[in-house]
Amino acid sequence: MFHHCFKVQTWLRLRCATGAGLRTRICLRRISQREQVATLSSTAAESEKPKETNEDNEEAKSWRENPSLKYWVIGTLGISGSIYYYVRKNHEKKRLVVKSFPLAPSHYVHPREKELTPLSSLHDQLKKSGSLTVLHIVGCPGSGKTQLVRAFAERLVKEEEKRYHFLPGNLLYGTVNASSIDSLLFDIKRFAISIGCLESDWKSKAGEGSQFNSLSREEQLDCFVDAVREKLLESQAWILILENVKDSEVVSRWFSSDSQKSWGNGTVLVTREVNATRDSLVNNGYNISQG
Repeated sequence: MFHHCFKVQTWLRLRCATGAGLRTRICLRRISQREQVATLSSTAAESEKPKETNEDNEEAKSWRENPSLKYWVIGTLGISGSIYYYVRKNHEKKRLVVKSFPLAPSHYVHPREKELTPLSSLHDQLKKSGSLTVLHIVGCPGSGKTQLVRAFAERLVKEEEKRYHFLPGNLLYGTVNASSIDSLLFDIKRFAISIGCLESDWKSKAGEGSQFNSLSREEQLDCFVDAVREKLLESQAWILILENVKDSEVVSRWFSSDSQKSWGNGTVLVTREVNATRDSLVNNGYNISQG
């Protein structure tokens, strides 16, 4: 009996020991699983850190080192340049350029740089005072006023064409013989047609209830000048040469100080003979000393 009880007690002790070992193994297994999870999470966190660092480095890169941003900038500039080139070319097709200068002489003409330099300085000085510049070139008959004006106008044209403009406008340069009312009417009408004026443009200036053909020659001339002025006001730059002016009152009426702003950015070159009374009152004149 005692032996049987001893066996039972021994068996129970072994079973308890086995259960304790099993529980110990289970606890160890759980601990190892937790350690594996912790190891995996720490590994994932460490793997994410370089990614964040790389993203920060990409953001810190300039557009030249960042391929995506670089290609985007290059593509945008390329598209913008193509659009501007297309618009500029279409604009240049519609651009109006009129050049009507005094005829060059058939004989040799000495260069007049000594006179062009002070004439340019006077023109630049007058240009600062307002949009319209009226410059008188006076001299005796045969002194070379016309050829000096032609050379000076060509210099102004070259300077204007060198300037950069986003969308270049019209360039209008004309010459009018102002020796008589008939020559003024003929040349002003011809210049008006060349710069795009229509018949309705100058006839509309006659006034309500008035017929253009019934107006006097002076009134018709004023209508032509008003139509030309509207076209010149829209142009980028223009030069109007009035040769051999006889009636100075007509010129002063068209280009008075009150009407200068209505002409826009342009230059009027007037050639006339010496007039001592008028020259003493005018500060925008250049007198040719010798031919």
